[in-house]
Parts: sequence; C-alpha cells; structure tokens
Amino acid sequence: MDLHTKLLENRSALLSRWFEAVVQTYPSDTAQFLRRRKDAFANPVGASVREGLEGIIDALIDSLAGLGPVDGSLDRERVTPLLDRIVRIRAVQSFSSRDALIFTTLAGPIFLDVVGNLLGDKERLQLEGLGRDLLFLAFDIYVGCREKLWEIRLKDEQRRNFLLLRRAKLIIETEPEPVELPDLRDSDGLDDDNHQER
Repeated sequence: MDLHTKLLENRSALLSRWFEAVVQTYPSDTAQFLRRRKDAFANPVGASVREGLEGIIDALIDSLAGLGPVDGSLDRERVTPLLDRIVRIRAVQSFSSRDALIFTTLAGPIFLDVVGNLLGDKERLQLEGLGRDLLFLAFDIYVGCREKLWEIRLKDEQRRNFLLLRRAKLIIETEPEPVELPDLRDSDGLDDDNHQER
C-alpha cells in the first residue's frame, strides 16, 4: 500500500483532531456550540472551519505523498481559498493576531501524532516546511482582512463626521460649476453630422 493511501486512511482522524484543536481556541460555550451543530445553516462558522480544514488536509496529504507541486511545497493556489474561509472568520472575531493564526501551527504536531509512523525523515522535514508555508500564507490573508476592516472603519468614521458637520451647518454643499468641454471634433477630417470621412 502506497503512502498516499495510508495517509488517506487516517484522514478522518486528522480532521477530527485538527477541528477539535481549532474549537478549543474558542471560549467554552462557543466551543460546545461549534462541536454540537453539524448543520451548515445552524452553524456556518463550524461548517466553514470544518470544510476548510478538510480541504487543507487533502492538500497536505497530496504534498506529502508527492502528488502536489513538483518541489513538494504547499499548493498555494489550492489552499488559499480554503484557508481564506477560516482566516476571514477569525480576523473579525476577538482574537489577537497570534490566537487567530495559531490553528495553522497545530497541523504539524497533529499529523506527526496521527501518521508520524508512516513518514520517513524526508516527509517529516517536508511537513515542517508545509506547516511554515501554511502559517505564512494565513498571515498574508489575515493582514489583508485586517486592512480591509480598517478601511471600512475609516470610511464609516469619515461618513459620520461629514454627516455631523453637515447637520451642524458647518459644511455648505454647493452645486458643482458646469465644466465647459473643448470641441474635440477634427474640423478637417470628419463630418459633424455623420462622422464620416470626406
């Protein structure tokens, strides 16, 4: 039996362990809710996290078995949207940046604990590299999300300030002055009525 098949046999154990580790980063009442509710409509956060982790595990398994990118690195194109759905949620929750991204560092130890006996030295080193790539990619996504949040907050604050100033009649809105545009028609090459060359 090849390595890929052996790793796939442990896929559900990897997923349940990693999902549980992520859930434990939440307060206890939230963690209980995330564990209990399997329905995507009743628990969209839990469903997004589970689906994202599942896809990332598949990408990690493929990379370790030599089915990913040629150099054995993380398939960023495949993993980015999966990681994005988890990081985007954690970026708007009340986590510090460290706590928001800590779930990425849990993957390596869980893999080693569950399937470490199947991995040789080469795969173990590769797993370390994949874990680093996962963290760096998550950090890029996190920073982008936080920047977007700050932009939204800044625009909202600017809008509120403008409305307050307008309400206090400290800003007078005037009609814009009409702008006279130059005549750009070519007088020697085009007919003004049908724009055909003479």
